[in-house]
Amino acid sequence: MVLLPYRKLLRVFALLLFSFVLIYVGMLLGIMSCQEGSNRHVRQKLADQGRIVSSNHNNDDASISNSESDDDSKNISNPDIPQVIMDDLKPTAGPVAGIPNTTFVYFIIPKCGSRTLFYLVSQLKDRNRWGEVSALTKLVMEKRRDRTKMVQQYVDNATSPAFLYVDTSFVPLGDDPDLVYISLIRNPLERFLSAYYFEKSGDGIKGPDPDAGLKGKYGRDYFSQCQKSHRNDTCFGHWLGKTIHPRFCGVTNLCSQMARKTIERAKRIATQKFAIVGILEEFERFLQLLEKKFPAHFAGIVDLYRDKETREFMSKVKTRQKERPKPEIIEQMMVDMKLDFEFYDHVREHFHEQLGEYGIE
Repeated sequence: MVLLPYRKLLRVFALLLFSFVLIYVGMLLGIMSCQEGSNRHVRQKLADQGRIVSSNHNNDDASISNSESDDDSKNISNPDIPQVIMDDLKPTAGPVAGIPNTTFVYFIIPKCGSRTLFYLVSQLKDRNRWGEVSALTKLVMEKRRDRTKMVQQYVDNATSPAFLYVDTSFVPLGDDPDLVYISLIRNPLERFLSAYYFEKSGDGIKGPDPDAGLKGKYGRDYFSQCQKSHRNDTCFGHWLGKTIHPRFCGVTNLCSQMARKTIERAKRIATQKFAIVGILEEFERFLQLLEKKFPAHFAGIVDLYRDKETREFMSKVKTRQKERPKPEIIEQMMVDMKLDFEFYDHVREHFHEQLGEYGIE
């Protein structure tokens, strides 16, 4: 008889504990549901704004931006991956058994072969069982803080294994071992000339941009006149303001400065945070390194690159009517780009070390 009250107390305590557990689980599920709904809302908003070009996007106007130099994010209309390719890419329903659950974030540098790489991975989507191959563009007008948030949410909601083309400066996304950063860079002078003549003449898919805001800067002797004026900030600023190394530095205030700290930070991030930063002039070796380092995801990419249809695509996205400035002008331009060349040489040396580690000649 004496033990009865204690038994009742234990029963009451058990019921209370059970109730608390139910309440906690309910709250947790509610939070997760709200977060999932928020993420879906953000991703849908980005898609509605035309920022995400996904493998199942059927809008004929869907485009992959090839430059961040546009003054109005709503007017970005750079050459597309052909729509037939986009229509052929069918998304899978989630992580694929037997394939590493890796998300590759490809931070692109405009005019450095980004459309060709996206084309190749798109063509391999079904064969290599990618969960998602898509692009996030038109971020140039966003504030740094908002840009970082958009990229983070885009990556968090990707269907792995995923290949995500991201057109913005480097955004650190944590230390998840299943998250891999890659990129491609190019000789700074050649990239500069390609950007200039792309806006002047276009390529096989897109014509000149009449809204680029560069009227009067396309004369035959433009580079010579620019050098004689000693106003390189005005003449070249439109392109030199989008140099390579600040994109690797990131989205902090420091990265908007042409300073020693900026380039040292960019070097450190490129060689320590990125799995591979390839060199466009050695594009096939870059593909070989991708295939050897990540065979489950990039198997067959080198053979596909050598394919006739790939060459035809590359000819379409090649900038038209490029002309070489006079040697003395080139020499001065290289002086103006010395920080970018320093970064380029540093990254190329690291790239060659990686090629050696994998026995790629």
